[in-house]
Amino acid sequence: MLVCTDGDEENTTQGSTRRTRINSVCVKDLITPTKSDYACAIIKVQDYNDHDPQFLANLYNDTVTETASIGTTVTEVFAVDRDKGANGHIMYSIISGSSKRCTCWR
Repeated sequence: MLVCTDGDEENTTQGSTRRTRINSVCVKDLITPTKSDYACAIIKVQDYNDHDPQFLANLYNDTVTETASIGTTVTEVFAVDRDKGANGHIMYSIISGSSKRCTCWR
């Protein structure tokens, strides 16, 4: 058996994913009269981490007053990953900015 179609879980035309594919397999001998047998092949397709997470906006710009209480939400950022299951989980981190460590993740 060979892979002959795109098996990417997230690239389906109906918008749904098929994790299990069931195929009928036939074996025949080459002499006459031909004898044959059939079997069912169940193939489970595992998702691969092939999609990058993407922010829903290129820029998040907000303001906060200097009198805002500690713990005040300033802005929310959102990202999505088209991968399924654990491959689609996202972790956010601040890589530059204030030298004070922010511990208020929600």
